[in-house]
Amino acid sequence: MHKAVKQLSTSEKVNIALAMTWTAGFIDLVGYISLYGLYTSHMTGNTVAMARHIAEMQWTGVVRRGWPILAFIFGLMLGAFIYAAEMRRKIQVPFAPAIGLEALLLAIFIGAGLGSGYKADIPPQPAGKFFVMVALLAIPMGIQNVVIRKVSGINVYTTFVTGSLVKFAENLSLYLFWLRVRRLSSIPSTLQR
Repeated sequence: MHKAVKQLSTSEKVNIALAMTWTAGFIDLVGYISLYGLYTSHMTGNTVAMARHIAEMQWTGVVRRGWPILAFIFGLMLGAFIYAAEMRRKIQVPFAPAIGLEALLLAIFIGAGLGSGYKADIPPQPAGKFFVMVALLAIPMGIQNVVIRKVSGINVYTTFVTGSLVKFAENLSLYLFWLRVRRLSSIPSTLQR
């Protein structure tokens, strides 16, 4: 049955990539607000803060900032494993199981938040619940980052904002250059001065 699924078109891949990028940004915002300033999608802020905590020998801060990074890396590895397993089975749309697992973990986060009289914040104490809630957001974001590898030959990373902006700017400039060359080639040479 899986083998009968048709290959996604470029526009379908672009729409999925945009939806997943929006999701990553939204999850980062939810994590930042509800988990006392932790990032759960974009790891740059956690990495910088963790380095600062190491320099200041604040080990509680190192653990607090390092945990989402470890959970994210675990999610990357899990997503890569799922993707590779589906590719070996020659599944045409190999990211469906990964997206399903991502949705399940996010639903558990929402359910756990609602089930505990959800407030706008999840305090760091009790630590066990806090670390589980962080993992429930960071692991799916790692999984998601592995899911879409390429859209129209361009690498897509839904949680690397800076890299995505660089790729967007590069491709936009190439497109604008192409438009200019095309416009100039349609103008008679005597008028191009």
